[in-house]
Amino acid sequence: MGVYIVQHKIYPLWIKVGHHKITQKRPNVYFRFVRRGFHSCICPPEIQDCCDFEHIQLLSFYPNLSTKDEKKIHSYLENIQHRLRCGEWFENCDLDLLSHFIFNHLKGILDMPSDYDLIYAKQKLKIKN
Repeated sequence: MGVYIVQHKIYPLWIKVGHHKITQKRPNVYFRFVRRGFHSCICPPEIQDCCDFEHIQLLSFYPNLSTKDEKKIHSYLENIQHRLRCGEWFENCDLDLLSHFIFNHLKGILDMPSDYDLIYAKQKLKIKN
Protein backbone atom coordinates (compact mmCIF):
# COMPACT_ATOMS: atom_id res chain seq x y z
CA MET A 1 0.00 0.00 0.00
CA GLY A 2 1.11 3.57 -0.41
CA VAL A 3 -0.16 7.13 -0.55
CA TYR A 4 0.50 9.38 -3.54
CA ILE A 5 0.11 13.10 -4.08
CA VAL A 6 -0.35 14.43 -7.60
CA GLN A 7 -0.74 17.98 -8.86
CA HIS A 8 -2.75 19.10 -11.86
CA LYS A 9 -0.50 20.65 -14.52
CA ILE A 10 -3.05 23.03 -16.05
CA TYR A 11 -4.65 24.03 -12.73
CA PRO A 12 -1.70 23.60 -10.34
CA LEU A 13 -3.71 24.88 -7.38
CA TRP A 14 -5.38 21.45 -7.25
CA ILE A 15 -3.65 18.41 -5.74
CA LYS A 16 -5.05 14.92 -5.23
CA VAL A 17 -4.22 12.59 -2.37
CA GLY A 18 -4.96 8.92 -2.95
CA HIS A 19 -3.62 5.42 -2.42
CA HIS A 20 -2.22 2.63 -4.55
CA LYS A 21 -1.58 -0.96 -3.58
CA ILE A 22 1.67 -2.29 -4.98
CA THR A 23 1.15 -5.79 -6.43
CA GLN A 24 2.99 -8.03 -8.86
CA LYS A 25 0.67 -6.87 -11.67
CA ARG A 26 0.82 -3.20 -10.58
CA PRO A 27 4.38 -2.86 -9.26
CA ASN A 28 4.62 0.93 -9.07
CA VAL A 29 2.36 3.91 -8.45
CA TYR A 30 2.22 4.87 -12.13
CA PHE A 31 0.00 1.84 -12.71
CA ARG A 32 -2.70 3.69 -10.74
CA PHE A 33 -3.17 6.52 -13.21
CA VAL A 34 -1.08 6.14 -16.37
CA ARG A 35 -3.88 4.39 -18.29
CA ARG A 36 -7.12 5.78 -16.94
CA GLY A 37 -6.13 8.99 -15.18
CA PHE A 38 -8.65 10.11 -12.59
CA HIS A 39 -11.86 10.19 -14.62
CA SER A 40 -13.49 7.73 -12.22
CA CYS A 41 -12.94 10.12 -9.29
CA ILE A 42 -14.95 13.11 -8.18
CA CYS A 43 -13.13 16.11 -9.63
CA PRO A 44 -13.45 19.88 -9.47
CA PRO A 45 -15.49 21.18 -12.43
CA GLU A 46 -12.55 22.95 -14.09
CA ILE A 47 -10.54 19.72 -14.39
CA GLN A 48 -13.43 17.32 -15.03
CA ASP A 49 -12.47 16.70 -18.67
CA CYS A 50 -8.70 16.86 -18.23
CA CYS A 51 -7.76 14.20 -15.70
CA ASP A 52 -5.60 12.05 -17.96
CA PHE A 53 -2.02 11.12 -17.15
CA GLU A 54 -0.60 13.95 -19.26
CA HIS A 55 -2.55 16.47 -17.15
CA ILE A 56 -1.05 15.43 -13.81
CA GLN A 57 2.35 15.31 -12.17
CA LEU A 58 3.36 12.94 -9.40
CA LEU A 59 4.66 15.03 -6.50
CA SER A 60 5.30 12.31 -3.94
CA PHE A 61 4.74 8.69 -3.06
CA TYR A 62 4.91 7.23 0.44
CA PRO A 63 4.87 3.41 0.16
CA ASN A 64 4.81 2.88 3.93
CA LEU A 65 1.51 4.76 4.43
CA SER A 66 -1.92 3.10 4.51
CA THR A 67 -5.45 4.10 3.62
CA LYS A 68 -5.88 5.16 7.27
CA ASP A 69 -2.98 7.57 6.77
CA GLU A 70 -4.57 8.80 3.54
CA LYS A 71 -7.71 9.69 5.51
CA LYS A 72 -5.58 11.50 8.10
CA ILE A 73 -4.01 13.56 5.31
CA HIS A 74 -7.47 14.38 3.96
CA SER A 75 -8.57 15.51 7.44
CA TYR A 76 -5.39 17.53 7.88
CA LEU A 77 -5.92 19.36 4.60
CA GLU A 78 -9.60 19.99 5.18
CA ASN A 79 -9.59 20.79 8.90
CA ILE A 80 -6.13 22.16 9.66
CA GLN A 81 -5.21 23.89 6.41
CA HIS A 82 -8.89 24.70 5.67
CA ARG A 83 -8.52 23.75 2.02
CA LEU A 84 -11.47 23.56 -0.34
CA ARG A 85 -12.15 19.91 -1.12
CA CYS A 86 -13.76 18.19 -4.08
CA GLY A 87 -13.58 14.42 -3.69
CA GLU A 88 -9.90 13.64 -3.02
CA TRP A 89 -8.80 16.89 -4.70
CA PHE A 90 -7.74 19.85 -2.54
CA GLU A 91 -7.21 23.43 -3.62
CA ASN A 92 -4.32 25.75 -2.84
CA CYS A 93 -2.41 23.58 -0.35
CA ASP A 94 0.81 24.52 1.38
CA LEU A 95 2.91 21.61 0.13
CA ASP A 96 5.78 22.31 2.55
CA LEU A 97 3.44 22.08 5.54
CA LEU A 98 1.84 18.97 4.08
CA SER A 99 5.25 17.30 3.65
CA HIS A 100 6.16 18.28 7.22
CA PHE A 101 2.90 16.77 8.54
CA ILE A 102 3.42 13.52 6.61
CA PHE A 103 7.02 13.15 7.74
CA ASN A 104 6.63 14.20 11.38
CA HIS A 105 3.16 12.91 12.27
CA LEU A 106 2.69 9.91 9.99
CA LYS A 107 6.35 8.93 9.64
CA GLY A 108 5.93 8.88 5.87
CA ILE A 109 8.96 7.73 3.91
CA LEU A 110 9.20 9.42 0.53
CA ASP A 111 10.16 6.98 -2.23
CA MET A 112 9.68 8.38 -5.71
CA PRO A 113 9.47 5.97 -8.63
CA SER A 114 12.15 6.20 -11.28
CA ASP A 115 11.85 7.27 -14.91
CA TYR A 116 12.21 3.58 -15.73
CA ASP A 117 9.11 2.84 -13.60
CA LEU A 118 7.11 5.26 -15.74
CA ILE A 119 8.44 3.77 -18.98
CA TYR A 120 7.70 0.26 -17.69
CA ALA A 121 4.12 1.19 -16.74
CA LYS A 122 3.52 2.77 -20.15
CA GLN A 123 4.91 -0.29 -21.94
CA LYS A 124 2.91 -2.76 -19.87
CA LEU A 125 -0.29 -0.75 -20.24
CA LYS A 126 0.39 -0.12 -23.94
CA ILE A 127 0.39 3.68 -23.61
CA LYS A 128 2.04 5.74 -26.34
CA ASN A 129 4.32 8.55 -25.27
